[in-house]
Amino acid sequence: MGYQAIFLATAVAGVISIVLIAIFKPSFIKDTDDKYRLAAGKPLDNVLEGRA
Repeated sequence: MGYQAIFLATAVAGVISIVLIAIFKPSFIKDTDDKYRLAAGKPLDNVLEGRA
């Protein structure tokens, strides 16, 4: 049971890390920030313009 539990914990941590990498991709953050800034009537963030 010990090795299976370690393997399962490693697999779960791997899946969680892949999901977090996909969520916090710089282009996704920039697109989301741009969308909310446009909706609020604010200018785009110059720091994020060069990213993605």
